[in-house]
Amino acid sequence: MKFAVLMSLFSLFLFAQEGALPSFVPFVKESIIPYGGDVKYSDSSKEEGWFAGVYYQREIDRGRFEMNLEHTEIVYTDRSEEDLKLTNLTAVWTHYKGENNLFRYGGHYIDSNEAQSDRVLILIAGIKYYEGYDFDIGVDLFYSIYSKFAFDTNTTITDRGASFSNAPGTRMRTNRGLEVFQAEGSVGFVSGEEDDILGPFYTRLYLDLITPLTDNGMLLKDAYHSAGFTLRKVSGAWMAEMGGWIGEQVFGVRNGGFTVYNLPSEHRGGMNAAVHYSFIQSLGLRVGYIYERFKESGFEHAASHSVLGSVDYSF
Repeated sequence: MKFAVLMSLFSLFLFAQEGALPSFVPFVKESIIPYGGDVKYSDSSKEEGWFAGVYYQREIDRGRFEMNLEHTEIVYTDRSEEDLKLTNLTAVWTHYKGENNLFRYGGHYIDSNEAQSDRVLILIAGIKYYEGYDFDIGVDLFYSIYSKFAFDTNTTITDRGASFSNAPGTRMRTNRGLEVFQAEGSVGFVSGEEDDILGPFYTRLYLDLITPLTDNGMLLKDAYHSAGFTLRKVSGAWMAEMGGWIGEQVFGVRNGGFTVYNLPSEHRGGMNAAVHYSFIQSLGLRVGYIYERFKESGFEHAASHSVLGSVDYSF
C-alpha cells in the first residue's frame, strides 16, 4: 500500500511547471524534497506504520524529469503477521509541445514482501492542454500489471491478498496475473483577482474510472467511479491546500502516477490538507494531514490518518 502523500506534497512544483498556477508562484529549474510521516489506522487489520522518501525534479530543454523513491512499513494488529514492507520507484518524463500542450510518459514499480502485490508495474501516460496560468484540461491513463496476483473462482480477496478454498470435490480454476486500467480526466482554473479579498486561487476537479481487465471470477466489479477536487491558495510566502474525493477505488493510481494503492482494499473517499511556507525562494517547509476511508475483509469502516512533513530545496 502506498499512501496519498504525493497528492499534496509536490503539487506546488508539479502545477507550477505545467503552467496551471498564477504568476505569483516562483518557477524553479531543479528541486529535491525529502519527506516522511506517520500513519495510524482505526477499525482495520493494520495498526500503524511509517513512510519516508525523496522526490527529485529537473527541467531539461522542453521537458521535465521527475523521480521519486519511497519506503513504507506497516504493522498489523495481529502481531503474528509479518510487517508489510514496500519500496516504490517512480520516474516520469514530461514533454512540452508548443505553447499550450504537454505529454507525460513514465512508470511506477513496487517491490513488496506481500506476494500478491509484489513486482507491480504501472505504465503512465497523459496529455494536457493549458492556457497560460488561467486554465488547463487533461487526461491521464494508467495500466497496472500485477504479474504475481493469483486467485481462483472460490477465492475471497482480503487486504493481504487472496485466501484459497480447496474443499474436497471442489474443482479449482486459478487465474494468474491481474491487469487494471484507469483513466482520469481533470480540469483546472484560476479564480479571483489580486485585489479581491481572497485573491486568486487554483481549483482542480477530476473524475476517475477504474476497470479491471482480467477475468477475476466475479471478485471485482466491472468498473469503479470516483470524483474529487483540490483547492490551492498562495499568499506571500504561504501556500495552503485542501482537497477531497468520494466514490469507490480498487488498485487506484493517483497524483499522476506517483501514488499507487496496490492492495485490494476498496477505498471509499478521503480528504487532505497541507500548509507550505517558503523561508526563501529556494527553501520551504510543508506539513500536512491525510484521511482515507476504505473497506477490508471483515472491516467495513476502516480508516487511516496520516501526518507528514517535507523540506524542499530548489536550485
